[in-house]
Amino acid sequence: MVNTIPYTSSGKTERLVRNVHLVIGMIVMLIQLLTLDFVIWFRTTGLAFPLFIIIIGVVYGFLSSAESDEEFFRNIIEPRVDTVTQEERGRFLQFRKTTRRMVLVCGYVYAVIFQFIWLSIAGMGDIALLGLFMMPALFASVVALGATPILMIIERARYRDIRHLREVERKDLRIRVRSGNLGQSTSPPDYNSG
Repeated sequence: MVNTIPYTSSGKTERLVRNVHLVIGMIVMLIQLLTLDFVIWFRTTGLAFPLFIIIIGVVYGFLSSAESDEEFFRNIIEPRVDTVTQEERGRFLQFRKTTRRMVLVCGYVYAVIFQFIWLSIAGMGDIALLGLFMMPALFASVVALGATPILMIIERARYRDIRHLREVERKDLRIRVRSGNLGQSTSPPDYNSG
């Protein structure tokens, strides 16, 4: 049996976006590899561009689906607040949808930035090529975490009315991380202990 983190399963849309990015990245990579010399392909954006597209798709494929968000709201958020209006529920789910969109948008923006970094490192000569091998892992972590500062600004600007719901979400995550029960916990965490 595989342990999964509750309320984080991806849905059909997330898998579709992931698969589209994988296919587009592979096709672009194959076309460029067949039409360009290997050294030119590797040292220019030939490898970087499709690789970044694939990474964006893989990261997006790990995001939770709208169904998981609704289940999370129903089982974690609602029991821990006194009253929740339909408007607050809708705004919370809208924020989660915005989170998924921002990961894609930030991924594309960071892909452009990392293209320039890739070209700069590749232009430094053979000694700097080791840096190119670290770029995919660095890019994946930036795509996964890079939307957070922007989402914090969006939350403060547009979603002030649901900050109490977001605080319940953060508190739940803190308790799960501290207890080491990210995937094993099926009972709701005790908020009075931390």
